[in-house]
Order: sequence, then structure tokens, then C-alpha cells
Amino acid sequence: MNIQILKLQFLEDFMRISNEDIINKLNNLLKKEKSKLYKSNLQQLTNDELSKKIEKSEEDIKSGNVYTQSEVEEYFKNKLQK
Repeated sequence: MNIQILKLQFLEDFMRISNEDIINKLNNLLKKEKSKLYKSNLQQLTNDELSKKIEKSEEDIKSGNVYTQSEVEEYFKNKLQK
């Protein structure tokens, strides 16, 4: 079965559900499965890779290639408003 058709059928069924408990269970299941998928896609770094990332981060800090908390918040505030 085509994934798009399956999604549409699921959405149609989901929209007919009026029981809050069932909706909460489905929502929790979705969160749990998304978390598993995310964790399975993470790759553990070797010590060498981690050391290189740390060195790069320290170089960025020394060269001023950083953003303040306020700058990051403003960036995402603007991005999410679009």
C-alpha cells in the first residue's frame, strides 16, 4: 500500500475518534516511536571525532564566531513567525 494512502486513511480514522484516552494513547505511542527512531539514528562519536569537535568549538569561541542567547532567541522568533 502506498504510504500516502496509508497516512490519509489513518488521518480519517483518527479524526473520527472522540475518546480522549485513545487520542492520548496514540499521541504517546507516536512520541515514543519518534524518540526510538531519533535515538537509532544517532551515531556515537569516537574519541578522536569528539576531540576535533571540541577543538573546533574552542577555535570558534576564540575567533568570536558565536551568538548570544538573545541573538539565537531573536533568530528563531523571526523564523517561526514566517
